[in-house]
Amino acid sequence: MEITDVHGTVLNRYSAPGSGKGKVAAYHGYGVYPALRKANLVAVQDALSSIKTKMTADIPALTEQLSK
Repeated sequence: MEITDVHGTVLNRYSAPGSGKGKVAAYHGYGVYPALRKANLVAVQDALSSIKTKMTADIPALTEQLSK
């Protein structure tokens, strides 16, 4: 994730690994695809949660840079 100002200048860049597992009911005819979609969604949520934690310390500085 990149935080940019109105001019497109990158102020900060964040990245984080994410992992997730998806379970679906096989007896209802669901295939592998719904489980993969669910696992990918959980992985993105996990990564964004980690990024949010990292960003918390930078919020005052980012707010100051973005208000210029």
